[in-house]
Amino acid sequence: NAGAVFSFYPSRLVNKSGLPDYAGEYFGGMGKQLDTLADFTKLGIREDQPIHLFAQKGNNGPRVGLTLPLISRETFEKGMKELPNIFGVDNILKQMTEERGLRGVFRGERPFVFAYDHHVLVLLYEDGGDSTELGAALHELFDQESGLSSAEPTFARYIEANHDLGYWVKLEALPQLLGKEAIGNLDQLGDQLQGTTTMGMQFE
Repeated sequence: NAGAVFSFYPSRLVNKSGLPDYAGEYFGGMGKQLDTLADFTKLGIREDQPIHLFAQKGNNGPRVGLTLPLISRETFEKGMKELPNIFGVDNILKQMTEERGLRGVFRGERPFVFAYDHHVLVLLYEDGGDSTELGAALHELFDQESGLSSAEPTFARYIEANHDLGYWVKLEALPQLLGKEAIGNLDQLGDQLQGTTTMGMQFE
């Protein structure tokens, strides 16, 4: 039931930009670190499928989620353990539990949860939300038998376009995702566009 989705292929964008080569030439060791980050497979994340940042209606306002396609659960966990602890990885690993075949953090002090199976990692955040409710929402997402492509043909076409970077928006869902002030600023846009809009960018 997402109302907006922003999609991108991180490795494509980093490599096409030439940033690792540039940084390697001018910044030495830092360039090598960027080159490592450009290869998301080392973190157990697939390069042949996009990462999606999505927004949907929450209980206290918009709920934001992130999905990352995984090579496998084992590869992802190995990549997590090898990350520098400056990201707080050790603390996250200690909080993780397993529920109904999923591993992750399903509740805590902050309105942020995540879980993963053998195929995908999903993170959810809702400002002012309840982490227990977000944990239940995670299970609902993983239990769904069909996704947004089945519910929204325009989203299916957007995915098929295979853009390096793009977004899909269901205009009728915007009032649930944005505040009144933002909606007021979009009145003129709403007069010109109806239904669903998509946009994508491909880089050479």
